[in-house]
Amino acid sequence: MNEPEFLTTEEVAERLRHSSRHVRYLIQSERLKAVRCTEGGRWLIPYSSYKQYVAELLV
Repeated sequence: MNEPEFLTTEEVAERLRHSSRHVRYLIQSERLKAVRCTEGGRWLIPYSSYKQYVAELLV
């Protein structure tokens, strides 16, 4: 199965069963790495960063 290179905050929220607001909190607290796609715009989370975050939750 091909995984996307990046996920939106909404996609991560759905996968983690959290709100988009909580995902933005994780980004701002630097628990989840992300990049802004435009100034003042949406966050994009690299799939590798999402996988790493999930792996840390399972430890």
